[in-house]
Amino acid sequence: MKTKKFFLVLMLLGLTLNAFGQSIGISATYNMAKFKHIYDGEVMPDEDFIHYNSLSSFGFTFNYDMELKENLFGEFGISYVQKGLKEVVEGEGYEGNDNLYENFKISYLQFPLYIRYNFPAGDNMRFFGFGGLDIGMALGGKYIRDDGHDKEETDLKFGSAASNHFKSMDMGFTLGGGMLYNNFELRLGYNMGMSNISTDSDEVIKNRVFFIGFGYRFNL
Repeated sequence: MKTKKFFLVLMLLGLTLNAFGQSIGISATYNMAKFKHIYDGEVMPDEDFIHYNSLSSFGFTFNYDMELKENLFGEFGISYVQKGLKEVVEGEGYEGNDNLYENFKISYLQFPLYIRYNFPAGDNMRFFGFGGLDIGMALGGKYIRDDGHDKEETDLKFGSAASNHFKSMDMGFTLGGGMLYNNFELRLGYNMGMSNISTDSDEVIKNRVFFIGFGYRFNL
């Protein structure tokens, strides 16, 4: 009986989805992440010997869209993305001769909730703009320290207590655009973190991510 009910629910769900002409998208993303770092009320800029560089990584996104009205869609899904920072300190490496590299890598399971508007540009091509919220949950992370002689890795701890490195939840706002040709999709966007993920009361750390994605959409 439970099996019959399960398949009945799946069938009704499939009929409901098909009624709106939706699609499912799968894409790979290339991400360039940094922190916005504020300490004691001052933004931490690059200095003569300290440089805050982007952390590059790959991720993936699985999303579903629902047509709300002509050319207007709601998108929601799930993503895997790495955020963090790559810090370079000149002359602070082994015996003062090399640079010191410090990387913060945080892996997030992210849930995008977007609105997308399509601009038809022919039979098989559409341009689009999108925007909305991303809600993220940290899965884990690494702090990597490399002084040119020794390389150390430390597991990051997550939670709201001051004894942890970062808070586990993150929320951001994303804006972007792209192109859909037949069912192939190219999109780029910028995610601006709104949550302070630091556990230090004197410090504010917010994620910043620029991403490029390429994928394919399956019509339902």
